[in-house]
Amino acid sequence: MNYLKLAEMKFNAYHGVMENEKKVGGSYSVFLKIGYDFEKASQTDCLSDTINYAEIFDLLKEEMKHSSDLIEHVAYRIEKTILRHFPQIKELETEVRKHNPPVSGEMAYAAIVRYYSL
Repeated sequence: MNYLKLAEMKFNAYHGVMENEKKVGGSYSVFLKIGYDFEKASQTDCLSDTINYAEIFDLLKEEMKHSSDLIEHVAYRIEKTILRHFPQIKELETEVRKHNPPVSGEMAYAAIVRYYSL
């Protein structure tokens, strides 16, 4: 399997169960590992023969605009949207990180990782 990795796509978003998180927002990053056959694109050097990662970023940007209570739900929505737009994907690993989550101490981030495979 061939993979495309997209790392640390950063967004400010309004996810969380606390009222303040929905008003002030927070910092999130998304990582994707996309498995698909890009052999044809390797040979043709043509964008139409592969997955355009700029389109993926734009899809993520739209999904991150919709508030969710849980990052589990955010990751699920991202996965479903990407798979709907790119049916050639055979494997997809989605990681959503919530930076500086509201806890009674110091934490760099909380993360959810979802894995899809045909």
